[in-house]
Amino acid sequence: MEIVWNTVVPVFSVVAVGYAMALRLAPDARTLADLALWIASPALVFSLLSGSTLDAERFSLLTAGIAFVMLVTAGLGLAYRRVFGLGRGFLLPVVFLNSGNMGLACSRLAYGQAGLEAASVPFVVSALAASFFGVWIAKGENGFGEALRLPLLWSAVGGIALAVTGFVPPRIVMEPIELLGGMAIPLMLLNLGLQLRHLDLSLIH
Repeated sequence: MEIVWNTVVPVFSVVAVGYAMALRLAPDARTLADLALWIASPALVFSLLSGSTLDAERFSLLTAGIAFVMLVTAGLGLAYRRVFGLGRGFLLPVVFLNSGNMGLACSRLAYGQAGLEAASVPFVVSALAASFFGVWIAKGENGFGEALRLPLLWSAVGGIALAVTGFVPPRIVMEPIELLGGMAIPLMLLNLGLQLRHLDLSLIH
């Protein structure tokens, strides 16, 4: 019970700070989201994967596991959508997991650096899948070009390449990347709090 308490309370405390920020400061949630998506998250993924202790077997298992979960939920979502006649947008939250803010934060607090490294794999796979297929699900258009523009993809590729080759960049290169990556989880949690403040409960039926 202690590990649950020490994991959940810190995470929701940061979310609560984001909620309070929305009440007093009226920050721009889109700016925080862009910082997390385009700068902090890629830096975090690159630093984690480049120095990862995950072997090929565990990396493959995590990748296959998250892919399996998304495929199963996609099948269930399609069946549910067909039965109840729901729109295409229903599938987006069903198929693609929110494995960023909550997943990364809880994994780090519960299991330390090793847990954060492991959680980064489902996070990257889910984010890239959402970029590749999310546009197609929502609009019926190919999202391949959108995914290729995401720095998260290239940071993951670069991090894996360094891990495989064993090349260690100098500290003068890695230090700023790690500093930027360190703000990824707080940024995502703060942004979640901001979004909760502006959630319209009347839309929930």
